[in-house]
Amino acid sequence: TFVLKNFFPKNFHKLYRLKKVKLCHIDCNTYDSVLNSFRSVDKKMVNGGYIIFDDYGIPGNISVEKVINKIKKDYKKKYIFFENYNSQIILLKN
Repeated sequence: TFVLKNFFPKNFHKLYRLKKVKLCHIDCNTYDSVLNSFRSVDKKMVNGGYIIFDDYGIPGNISVEKVINKIKKDYKKKYIFFENYNSQIILLKN
């Protein structure tokens, strides 16, 4: 297990040569940063892997919710969605 901190996805792939991702926690607050982070991780996510989005469903922060709605529409066959009450949504890749 690694904890990798950096500007994501801008510098991430230059510094880390990951072939597979099994768990990713995305904690961004703007539409573009959340969507770009997801798209970057999705390419390397293994079947059975998890992506956790923070700040989902928080009033006043609709950017994450908008991205999740787009992902639900575009990736509904690829992921199972679990909403929880801790302002997060968890995606499990099929």
